[in-house]
Amino acid sequence: MGDSGGGSRSSRHITTRSMFGLSMVGVLLMGAGATATWITVGIPNEPSHTAIRGTDLTDGVIVLACAILALIAAALGRAPVASWARLSNSFLIGAAVTSIVVTLVFVIDGRDRDAVIKALGVPQGIWSQVGAFRDLSAAPYVAGAGGLLCLFVGIRAFLRSPTPLADASAIEPPLSRDRQRRR
Repeated sequence: MGDSGGGSRSSRHITTRSMFGLSMVGVLLMGAGATATWITVGIPNEPSHTAIRGTDLTDGVIVLACAILALIAAALGRAPVASWARLSNSFLIGAAVTSIVVTLVFVIDGRDRDAVIKALGVPQGIWSQVGAFRDLSAAPYVAGAGGLLCLFVGIRAFLRSPTPLADASAIEPPLSRDRQRRR
């Protein structure tokens, strides 16, 4: 009987370690994606091109902040106190969702147009006439993948973590006044 209890505790410890490791991989992907080159811009038939890192854009800074928040949340998620673990898992989920949404909006919506114009140093009228190009790199996708991984870990850990009142059924209800008088 004692062996089975130790075995489940050991397997839970391994699961906790693997989830922590996966969250660190997700944080690493978010951080690396946020600091890498997101877009390369230039004017056709010109030899010079400008690489814009994620941290040069507001979206990249938001993703980097989410990576830092996810790192702190993942570290606090290893706390033995159930309420701290659930709270940190909530922050991990929030940071992951924010990172995913920001990178998706960046990739789909093309919110980088102002940054491209600024990086080229070309007035917008010339931008429209010349037709500068924009090359999207894989970095926003990497950051989004890290967010997805952190989201998976956060949801799984949130659902598996005990609630602060998990042992409430073991607490006896207080005696009513009638029962107290009978004693």
